[in-house]
Amino acid sequence: MSGSASTRVRTGLADDLGPGSDWDLLSREASLFCRPPYLGYAASEGYDGFRVESRANGRLAAGAPGWIADGGGHFYLEPSQILRPLGVEEPRQVVVGSPGAFWGEVAVSLAPDRAAPDSMVEALRAHADAVDAAGAVALYLDDGSAGFVATSLMVERPALMNFDTVIEVPESFEAYLDGFTSHRRRELRRQIRRFADAGLRCTMEQSDACIVELAPVIAASEVRHGHASSPRSVATTLLRQRARLGSDFAIFAARDAGERLIAGAVAFTDADTVHVRICGIDPQVGPSAYAYFNVAYYAPIAHAVATGRRRVRLGLESFDAKLARGARLEARWGLLLGAGREPAARWRSAVGDWNRERVGLMQQWASRAPSAMDAAGRDELMRRAG
Repeated sequence: MSGSASTRVRTGLADDLGPGSDWDLLSREASLFCRPPYLGYAASEGYDGFRVESRANGRLAAGAPGWIADGGGHFYLEPSQILRPLGVEEPRQVVVGSPGAFWGEVAVSLAPDRAAPDSMVEALRAHADAVDAAGAVALYLDDGSAGFVATSLMVERPALMNFDTVIEVPESFEAYLDGFTSHRRRELRRQIRRFADAGLRCTMEQSDACIVELAPVIAASEVRHGHASSPRSVATTLLRQRARLGSDFAIFAARDAGERLIAGAVAFTDADTVHVRICGIDPQVGPSAYAYFNVAYYAPIAHAVATGRRRVRLGLESFDAKLARGARLEARWGLLLGAGREPAARWRSAVGDWNRERVGLMQQWASRAPSAMDAAGRDELMRRAG
């Protein structure tokens, strides 16, 4: 291994994650997608997961979860699908990222060993060989994690994969609304009022009974959007999440006057963030009630305010709707960590055009919503995208 860092890949994603464990201590400042409860959930879902752990001077200094992709999962989580234009074509890949989360993060101690990135890349390449994978990639890394890994000279230029959307939450819901122009503020108030006028109310619920009630609504919404789903599979997944995450699992449920659940958004919470994950709307509820925006945006923002959290993360895609409600964009990066000579050459020749196309999309969104990314963020994005 390079330098003084020593890295290994642990094939048990959820092994030795108890309170006070090395991983528990390292991940306490990371997002919930790196923390033991979520990794325990991911292991229960059957992911072929692992953790890459770099040690220096006897302590765990850096680490990241990951899994083995086989080509059969969600399109956005399969390197051979999402990164095919960059030369990643073989289905079996070692992936650095939180399984099932559309989130990649390296948890790093305050003083990581400078050799850790090289050591981690070498270990991941060796793991790819050991499990007969075509290579190793990282998906959806945040700026800090991408910058940490990319200090290794063995890593190709980062690919701008997508953007996360984040709403910074002020001290009150009124202060949130006050951040918009008077015209836009009136529109948001109208959407909230129309929801109430339709006889709907929104509650934050956590019970298994609510999960069972919500599952067919989410499954039907997923099918309408072209994703195979069933009420049973949705309920099983959500019940596992509830069991593992406990009070950090929430459902923002819209109910009518008869207490029937007609819409709901599932969210995870950590110390300062509400992460909105998936939403379902009964199609019998007309768009004029604005049920989607109330359960997926306004209720999570109100909950963040009430609980002292300072941001709501809304995930990838549907950028115009999210930017229109005050979200900003955060870049998410893909890295080629290990592959044969031909895929690396194709990545190197294609990544420039790939990044320019996505920067262009960001600039289009920012032209419609200037708050999408500040000047410093745009400068950093351009620097890293090259």
